[in-house]
Amino acid sequence: METGARVIASVYGVDADNLRVFVHYQPQFYHFHVHFTRLENDTGVQVEKAHLLMDVIQNLETDGDYYKKRT
Repeated sequence: METGARVIASVYGVDADNLRVFVHYQPQFYHFHVHFTRLENDTGVQVEKAHLLMDVIQNLETDGDYYKKRT
């Protein structure tokens, strides 16, 4: 995540504080993937279809089986 934010800042001039980083995964999409978007862009972040990457990381750090238990 830090590398992506650093590259975006250097290429596009958008600071990490202005980014929303989220993921999509099954069943809505065919594979797990990460998006970096500006905060003002709400495309793709609808409830239940996208999850903030930091939330996913924190959930897994708290309990490595977090998502296994949730399904």
